Amino acid sequence: MAAIAGARCVLYINGNVRIGRGTQISAQENTQNVRVDEIGNFYTSEIEPVGAAVQGTIQKVSITNNGLKALGLDVNGDTIARLAQAAITIQIFDQVGEVVLWRVEGAKLESRGVELSARGLAMESLTFQALRLVDNRTP
Repeated sequence: MAAIAGARCVLYINGNVRIGRGTQISAQENTQNVRVDEIGNFYTSEIEPVGAAVQGTIQKVSITNNGLKALGLDVNGDTIARLAQAAITIQIFDQVGEVVLWRVEGAKLESRGVELSARGLAMESLTFQALRLVDNRTP
C-alpha cells in the first residue's frame, strides 16, 4: 500500500472550472435503511437499503480570484440565486503523486463562514450536501 504524503483539495464547477482549494476536509456517506416488519413477529424480519446521503465540510478554503457570489455559489442569495446554484465536484489529491484519492460529485453548498486573522489568509469554511462520494484509490 502506498503512503499518502499529504492531501490537498481542489474544487471544480461542472468538473472543469477550478474555483479553489482547501484542507481539513470531511465527507460522510450514509446509507438510509428501512425496517421490514411483519404482523405477529416481534423482531424486524429484514433491513433494506432505500437510499444514500452524502454531506461534509471543507474548512480553510481559499477561493481563487473570485468570491463565491461571483462564481454563482451565493448560499445567502435570494430564491432564484439559490435555485440556480451550480453543482460542484470536489477532488481530493495526494500532495506528492498528484493522484485523485476521493471525489465528491454533485455537491451543493449549504452554509459558509469566514475566518480573518492578523497573520493569516482570509479563508472560508463550507458545508455541503452531495450525490456521491467516490473512492478512487486502487486496491
